Amino acid sequence: MYLQRGTADNVDAPLGYMLLGVNVGVTQVTGDIVIQPEQDFSYYNKRFDKALKDGTITQAVYNAIINNQNASRQVYEIENDLTIDKEELLSLVDLHNVQNVDSGGTIAEIVEDIINENLQIVKKI
Repeated sequence: MYLQRGTADNVDAPLGYMLLGVNVGVTQVTGDIVIQPEQDFSYYNKRFDKALKDGTITQAVYNAIINNQNASRQVYEIENDLTIDKEELLSLVDLHNVQNVDSGGTIAEIVEDIINENLQIVKKI
C-alpha cells in the first residue's frame, strides 16, 4: 500500500492495483480500479490476458476491464467492504505526515480523511 497525491479522477493505479475509497455512509472501504481508454491496436487487450494468466489481476478484474472499457477513462468499483489493517494505514499517515487524520476514527473514516487531504491510497489487489 502507498499514497499518491491527487484525486481518483487523475491518479492512475497500475494494473493489479486499486484505489481505496469509502461508501456514501463512510462505513465501508471500497476498492476501485482505473480502466484506461481502450486503444485501437491489436495487442492492447492481450496485455490483460497476460496479466490474468500470470496472476497480476483476477478474473473479476479482467472481466470488469474487458466489459467496461470504452473511449474514456473510468474509475470502476471492484470491491466493497474491504478489510484493511488500521495500523498499516496509520503508519502511512505517519510516514507521509498527513494532516487532519483522526487516528481514533474507524478505518473508513481514516481513508476518507486521507482522501480529503488530496491523497489516494493505492493497494495491490
